[in-house]
Amino acid sequence: MSKFNVLLLNQLKIWERKFFQSSLFRRLLTTILLLVVVSCSKEPGALFRPSIDKDLGDPNIDVETRVTNAAYNVYEITLSTALASSSKEYIAATIIHEMLHVYLPANDGETDHEIMAEKYVKPMAFTLKAAGYALTYDDAIDLSWGGLQKTKAWKQLVDIDRVSGTNVTDKILQTNVNYKNNTGYGARCN
Repeated sequence: MSKFNVLLLNQLKIWERKFFQSSLFRRLLTTILLLVVVSCSKEPGALFRPSIDKDLGDPNIDVETRVTNAAYNVYEITLSTALASSSKEYIAATIIHEMLHVYLPANDGETDHEIMAEKYVKPMAFTLKAAGYALTYDDAIDLSWGGLQKTKAWKQLVDIDRVSGTNVTDKILQTNVNYKNNTGYGARCN
């Protein structure tokens, strides 16, 4: 391994350690564990049931996040009934994405999605993996790209695919479809 690769690996380890110790990570992980891993159930009184949410009017819209009390920073994340047959992993990735909308500060006209695509795809993947889901790191990265297809970073990936003849973006999209439709990928929510 070259000195450059060792330096990059060491920087990544430092970044991972800082991220895992951050309060944002702990809040994300705790919420995901409570909502999906521990209580993914159709039983009455469960914290999370994939069938309880509402029809958002478009099967391509998975979730809706809105401020319910601005004075106290209270947000409501509503999962669509379209996710009723989705995998736990896809639902968790969706929740992580929406929680980042809540936590990201306004940033000089740059949209939350641009910030997520530039800075948070890997942290979202680490959060998903750290929550205990049995999926590959590549699948966690792919799921973390969900909903970010209109960003500059995504367009750069498309350009790289076109120039190099790779199909990275197609793979990312297909991974999201597979986990969303629970077609042999991920764990079904009871």
